[in-house]
Amino acid sequence: MVNFQPSFGKTGFSSAPIYIIQFHAHDYTSVAADYLLPLLPNLRTLILREATIQGISKKNRSASPCPELNALHFLSCVFHLDGFCWLLSGRNMREVVIWDCQIIDEKGHRHPAEEFRPKLTEICPLVQLLDKSDYQSTIKIEGWGEDMKDRIISAAFRPHSAVHPPGRRMGFMNLGAR
Repeated sequence: MVNFQPSFGKTGFSSAPIYIIQFHAHDYTSVAADYLLPLLPNLRTLILREATIQGISKKNRSASPCPELNALHFLSCVFHLDGFCWLLSGRNMREVVIWDCQIIDEKGHRHPAEEFRPKLTEICPLVQLLDKSDYQSTIKIEGWGEDMKDRIISAAFRPHSAVHPPGRRMGFMNLGAR
């Protein structure tokens, strides 16, 4: 799901660029944030549900795209600790919510995000680690019922387009994959 702000001129809809301000990836998606975010320079809110957030490549560690990004929501995700740190670097966050997630440590082992609470809150004091029983506090997308997974199952079998770096073949449902 993508929210955008169209611009209107005196004659109606203009040919100005569309600004994506909210991006929602859902359903076992692999996300290379260091390749995806530069494509969304006006992004304010990133919502990832059941996604795997890859680690950050060495060449992109210093880049910090999306200066307006100020809200992150991770629901049932798996992410590399360095990827999480990179997403927060140099940003003025207003909201960071983690629900039912696992974090991959430097050795490649998965751990419940709760085990990293001190580290995560050190990186960003606003981090909210919600208990698994607190699903009602997670972000809800207007028009998306709890049955959304069943309603979009047919979309999972269609090819999806996404930009990927030169020389890399696009994998199924990989967003910005390396």
